[in-house]
Amino acid sequence: MTIRIILIFLLLILSLPYANALSKKDSTDKKVDFVPVPYINYNRTGGFEFGGVPMAMYQLNSKDSISPPSMTGLVGKYSTEGNWVIIAFQRMYWKQNNWRLVFAAGMASNGFQYYSEINGEIPIDYTTTAAFAYMEIQRRIYKKLYGGLVIISSVTDTEFDNDSNSKRTYFNTIGTKFSVDLRNNVYYPSEGLNDNFQWTSTPDFLDNEFVGQRIEIDHNQYFPFNNKRDVFAWRLMTGFSIGSTAFERQFIVGRNDLRGYTQGEYRGESIATLQGEYRWNPYKKIGFVGFAGLATIWGAEIDDNNGKILPSIGTGFRYNVFPKNHMNIGMEAAVGIDDWGIYFRIGEAF
Repeated sequence: MTIRIILIFLLLILSLPYANALSKKDSTDKKVDFVPVPYINYNRTGGFEFGGVPMAMYQLNSKDSISPPSMTGLVGKYSTEGNWVIIAFQRMYWKQNNWRLVFAAGMASNGFQYYSEINGEIPIDYTTTAAFAYMEIQRRIYKKLYGGLVIISSVTDTEFDNDSNSKRTYFNTIGTKFSVDLRNNVYYPSEGLNDNFQWTSTPDFLDNEFVGQRIEIDHNQYFPFNNKRDVFAWRLMTGFSIGSTAFERQFIVGRNDLRGYTQGEYRGESIATLQGEYRWNPYKKIGFVGFAGLATIWGAEIDDNNGKILPSIGTGFRYNVFPKNHMNIGMEAAVGIDDWGIYFRIGEAF
């Protein structure tokens, strides 16, 4: 398996110069914008990461001037610690933006640390290997209100260093998602808001070992500054579990909802986060961001972590790869309590 993963990454990397040359050709009537992006990153749990992210942006219907462009992409990366990810993703908008689809499928293997009260807060290394498919489809209900279905299917193998046996868990998830989308641009909003309510369930009739529910609510708002050249954005998110919560489905502080935490120490059955970000665009294709935030969790394995305020602060840069829609890539660095992280970014955190 490892050899095959390495070969895939080599093919991706070797294809980037040729694909980049193709993307620079003058084509004013080009219907598909293609950009191959090399992936270079560093992660405290994974070490140095390298790979490729080819992406294409296009209109599903050239006569539809209302729907945002759709996007297709592939993420392939490998790390010096043996972590790897292969994901294909799709975002589609059609019928005058009345229909929206998000789809992703792939495989990944990632190592973290787990902190348990039983072990006196001694971290235990663990590795989760997962295969998954995610689909979210929404239909416009009224004006800017969308609603639809969420379907997730995944299988995870989690192996702890202090246990020779790995545990395989299947998750078959269904749910609903409602969104109010008043953003002026789905890829780089400079004004408006986006509110989401998502309920998902792992019911017994779908042969789930852990029967439970998750509710996630988030509010995202955007304000233009500096003659609409810059943007200030803020996000409030909360999530909680009902019923039996599997280890793999706990909320983890980190990733998009509080950058600066990469070790997996703060995880529980409920979470709340608040963050703000200023997006400074002094040049046509190059920009910078500065951000800060707070988070807390409940239902943690370690009692002292329940309700603990976790701050974070960071900065990063952006490079505009799709000028028509201000779609960015970039890198960020963030610091939390006794933790830090470096992140490769496709689009914005929120």
